[in-house]
Amino acid sequence: MPVCPKPYFRPGPFLWVLLFLSIGIGLTEYFRSPVVALGALTTGFFLYILSFFFRPAVGKRTIAALRFAPIGLLLVAAGAFSTQLTRERLTASSRYKLSSSDTFRVIGNPEPREGKLRMQVQLSEASSPSYILYIRHEGEYEPIVRGDMLKLRKFYARSAEEWEQQAPAMGRYMAGKGLSGSLHAKTGDVEILPAAERPFSLRQKALDLSDRLAATLYELSPWLLSESQRAMLETMCLGRGGEAPDVRRKFVAAGVAHILAVSGFHVGIVLAALGFLMRILPIPQRWRRAEWLLPLAGGWIYAFVCGLGAPVVRAMLMATLYIVGKCLGRPADGLNIWAAAACITLVVDPLSFYDVGFVLSYAAVASILIFFRPLASLLPDVRQPLLRLCRDTMALCLAAQAFTLPLAAHYFGHIGIIFLWVNLPLTLLVVFLIPLSLIYMALAAVGFPLVLLSRVVGICADGAERLVTAAAAVSPNVEYAWQPSLPVALCIMAVLLAAGILWRANRRQYE
Repeated sequence: MPVCPKPYFRPGPFLWVLLFLSIGIGLTEYFRSPVVALGALTTGFFLYILSFFFRPAVGKRTIAALRFAPIGLLLVAAGAFSTQLTRERLTASSRYKLSSSDTFRVIGNPEPREGKLRMQVQLSEASSPSYILYIRHEGEYEPIVRGDMLKLRKFYARSAEEWEQQAPAMGRYMAGKGLSGSLHAKTGDVEILPAAERPFSLRQKALDLSDRLAATLYELSPWLLSESQRAMLETMCLGRGGEAPDVRRKFVAAGVAHILAVSGFHVGIVLAALGFLMRILPIPQRWRRAEWLLPLAGGWIYAFVCGLGAPVVRAMLMATLYIVGKCLGRPADGLNIWAAAACITLVVDPLSFYDVGFVLSYAAVASILIFFRPLASLLPDVRQPLLRLCRDTMALCLAAQAFTLPLAAHYFGHIGIIFLWVNLPLTLLVVFLIPLSLIYMALAAVGFPLVLLSRVVGICADGAERLVTAAAAVSPNVEYAWQPSLPVALCIMAVLLAAGILWRANRRQYE
């Protein structure tokens, strides 16, 4: 009997596509030259020709490899070509010479950050480059809201190219967000112009709807929801910045920032709530496949309400691929769906490869797909629904850390272990808080606020805030400074991946 069983691992086709696309993107970003795409195409062409010449002299496997290699190299070239075009577009926009006569439209909700107001702005012309604008508070100033037109009499601009040379991390962040640079001004140098007619934008319409839903929270009395709790619900349910930066700092200190920022976790809660609703409704058997359509439609409505933010769209893309496969009666391979969603994202925007949110969100999903069921099998099997929910939540929280913990340490330079005790109770609380808050906001927006529901939301929000505040107070005592380099973090992930594959060796019930 072998000491180590033969690992059972079936890579889906999109895993190979993702691998070759990532190689093309990485090589192009490293060499910064179109030679990568041309070299991949040329090499693939010659390998395909060689497969015909050497066919009589080599075996079938070698011929298959020679014919498969051009396909892989074509994908490498596609990733390299797409990255080169995107990089050239960003470089051209970052070289645009700004002047004091230019006007900017605020396209994102302003967020207070350490004595400054941070917002995303775009030149007033259509298809113009966008920037991050930092406004330093000095004395009295007129509040700025999304949709305002601004004129900067005096400002300092720094392009994405300059950021990449002086602070590579910030340069990569701007590349991942598709930003051309940053602008820095003082409140006295900012002039708010009369509102002009806004060009149609689906994302701006989504943000308008988000504003309407968020306004319902401010109609509640202060004794029911405090200012910090309103800001917490705005951010947690609608993906908005809110007006209380202290809330974000507390969640970060407690190690549960992923619960505050809208992501696949929140989309999963909404889809699970809609799926539960479909299960309890009396649906005829011939319409059972259609039960997937309501969660799909509801998930995209939720993504629209959240302003079509990148994390929500990524999560809904994966959910859509999974649900479409279920409706068509196809077997669902989680890792293949994960890779397909990542491929679509990278083809549309190759520089999202540098977006920390993109890397961490896909790493968390992959980690859950690989480690969740093995970890859940180690915990006692229970039939009681609430205990099963606690067990699965614990396994989910632990599984997500396998890949995200080394990456988070690399990006942020420290790790804390307080989240091990906070994640489970906070997740269980948020599972009910998010759907109830969304239901209340939707009903209140159409004129039917439920007093009892608002009180339940207030109690849950108060409990979540108290838990996070207590964890943030304890966090400095259990936080450790550790910032591994990217190769070290990738090696740790590779070891964990090998352990996960061996763990699932010959256990097909986990697939």
